[in-house]
Amino acid sequence: MKRGVVYISRIPHGFYEEEMKEYFSQFGTVTRLKLYRNKKTGKSKHFAFIEFLSDEVAQIVAETMNNYIMYNRLLKCELVPQEKINHFMWIGANKEFKPKSYLKEVMQIHNRKKRSLEEKKKRNGNLLKREKIKRKKLEKLGFEFEFPGYAACVKPKSEPESNKTIDDEPSEITNNGMNNEPNEITNKGKNEATNKEKNEVTSEEKNEATSEEKNEATSEETKKKTKDSSKKRARNEKVKDKGKNKKVKLEKDQTEKEFEQMDREMKKMDVGMRKMDAEMKKMEKGKSGNKKVEKEKKKEKSGKEKLENVKEKMGKRKKKTT
Repeated sequence: MKRGVVYISRIPHGFYEEEMKEYFSQFGTVTRLKLYRNKKTGKSKHFAFIEFLSDEVAQIVAETMNNYIMYNRLLKCELVPQEKINHFMWIGANKEFKPKSYLKEVMQIHNRKKRSLEEKKKRNGNLLKREKIKRKKLEKLGFEFEFPGYAACVKPKSEPESNKTIDDEPSEITNNGMNNEPNEITNKGKNEATNKEKNEVTSEEKNEATSEEKNEATSEETKKKTKDSSKKRARNEKVKDKGKNKKVKLEKDQTEKEFEQMDREMKKMDVGMRKMDAEMKKMEKGKSGNKKVEKEKKKEKSGKEKLENVKEKMGKRKKKTT
C-alpha cells in the first residue's frame, strides 16, 4: 500500500498536533504529522503535512476537508504527489517542539575564554585583507577618497632591541687606527635626553592613574553612603507607619466596645421603664396606693433623667470619633 500525504494550510490558532491527530484519525490511521513552527518563538506557521497509511484515505481527506470552515478560517487541503515528497518534510515529526534557547548561546559566547595573542593577530590580519580587497574594488569603480579603516586602529609593531639603527649605537669609524670621539659624545647625549623624557612621561602617567583611582574610590564610597542612608530612611518610615496604624486600630476597638456597653445599658433602662408604665396603669385603675404611685413617679423621673444623660454622652463620643 502506498502512503498518501495531505498538505493543509490556513490552520487556525489552537488546532495543534494533538488536536489534528485526534480529528483526522476518524478518516484513517495517521502515521506522521508535522506542523511547522517558528524556531525562536515556537508559534505555528499555520500549515502542516499529514501522512496516512493508504493513498485512498488521503485523497478522501483532501476532497472533504478542502474549503472547510473551522474557527472562522477556511481550510485548504491538497494531495501531495509522490514525486514531491521528501524526507526533509518530516524532520521533527511526531515530536514535541521545543524552541531553541538563544540566551544560552549568547551566554556561552559572553563567558568563553579570552582570545590569545595568536588568535587576535589572525583576526586583525583577516580584517586588513578584506579592507584591501574593498579598496581595490572601489578604485576599479572610480571612487577616489581616503579613509583610515582598520589599519588606523591596529597598533604599529614595536622594533626589537636587536634591530637598532646605526645612530643608536656608538659609531666607531677608524681613520688610520684612530676613533672619532665627537661622534661618541653626541650619541651619549642623545641617549641621556631620551631616557629623561621617558622617565618624565612614565611619572606623569603614574600620577594620572593614581589620581583617577582615588577619584573612583571616593565616588563609589559616596554612592554607597547615599544608598545606605536612603534604605535606613525607608525602613524608619515603614516602622512609623506601622505604629500609627496600630494605634488607630486600638482606638477604634476601644470606642466600639464602649458603644456596645452603652447600647446594653440603654436596652436595660428601656425594659425597666416599660415595666414601670405597666404598674402605673394598674395602680391608676384600682385607685389605691397613692403613696406608691408618687414613689414610682419619682423613680420614673429619675430614670428619664439618666436616659437623657446617657444619650448626651453617646452623642459627644460619636462627634469625637468622626
